[in-house]
Amino acid sequence: MGTQDINTLLGLGSLGQQQAQSQLDVARQNLMQQMYEPYQRVGFLSDIYAGAPTSQQTIQTQTTPTTSVSPLQQIAGYGIAGLSALGGLQSGGLF
Repeated sequence: MGTQDINTLLGLGSLGQQQAQSQLDVARQNLMQQMYEPYQRVGFLSDIYAGAPTSQQTIQTQTTPTTSVSPLQQIAGYGIAGLSALGGLQSGGLF
């Protein structure tokens, strides 16, 4: 019974940590958008003066997941993807 309580507390702590990290990630992304906003304005103004738009520049951030996916979740994901593909093929008249 004590082990179950410990596992429950560990799970709750993990969820709290994930929520805190998500909030930090959103705050960082907002800060990056605020930092690059003047450059986007200058680019827009230069496009107006040039008369032709330049290629759109985007800022991409890549995050790596902090938790691994269980094999059961992977199997469920593949199953859902397969059913979706089959449904698409059926609605397209291939089956």
